[in-house]
Amino acid sequence: MEFRSHKHFINIARISPLDVLVRELGGPSPTLHLYTGDRKIAICLSPVQVKASHILEPSPTGVKQKRINGVFHTQELERTVGFVCTVFGKETLGSQLGREEMQFTTRSVFGDSEPSSSKRFSPVKPSPATAPSTSSARAPTRDPISLGIDDEIPVYDCRDLALDLPRELDRLDSLPRWKKEVPTNSFAIVGHTITVFNSRSKKQWTVSFNLHWVMLLGIPSTDV
Repeated sequence: MEFRSHKHFINIARISPLDVLVRELGGPSPTLHLYTGDRKIAICLSPVQVKASHILEPSPTGVKQKRINGVFHTQELERTVGFVCTVFGKETLGSQLGREEMQFTTRSVFGDSEPSSSKRFSPVKPSPATAPSTSSARAPTRDPISLGIDDEIPVYDCRDLALDLPRELDRLDSLPRWKKEVPTNSFAIVGHTITVFNSRSKKQWTVSFNLHWVMLLGIPSTDV
C-alpha cells in the first residue's frame, strides 16, 4: 500500500518519522501517544491478512477484550517496527505479536492495555527528531486513544468500491457496513492508534495497537 497520509490518517510503514509527534501523558505510569505533526491523534492504517476476529464480542479465551489479529504483508512489518521504535526512541519494545500475528485490541475489562504476550521489536535507526512533550490535561470520559469492550468497532465493507483512500477516509461514516466477524484470511486495513507504556508486570516498555475500525477489502471465495 503506497498511501502515506491524509489529514490525521497515516501509514506508519510509509510515512517519515519527521512527520509525527510523540506526546507524553504524565501520572504514576506515564504513557506515550502518537500524534500527527499538527497535533492531532494519529489514526494509523495497517493492511493485514486477517487471522482471527473478535470485534462483535470479546474473545472467549485470554484477556477479555475485543481484538482482530492480522499478519502484515511483505516488508510492512519490518517498516512498522523501524518506525515505531524510531519515533518512540526505544531500542526494544514488548508487543502483542505472536506467530507473526499482530493483535489490534480494545482495552480489557480491567482497563489494562497490557498485551498478553510479548515479542521484541528492534529499531532501524535512532531518531533525534521526535522528542516528546508533556501534558497534565485530564482525559475526556470517552477515551479518544483506545476503545473499551462495550464500544462498537465498525467494519466498513469496501469490497465493491474502486478504492480511493483519501475519499473513503473523508466519508467513513457513510460507507456500507459489514455486520459479521471478519472472515479468516480476508484482506483488510485496520485503523488504530499507538500507545507505548512502561509495563510494570513485564518490566519493559511495551507498544499497544489500539483498535478503532476495520476496512474490509476482500474475503475468501468460500465466505462470499
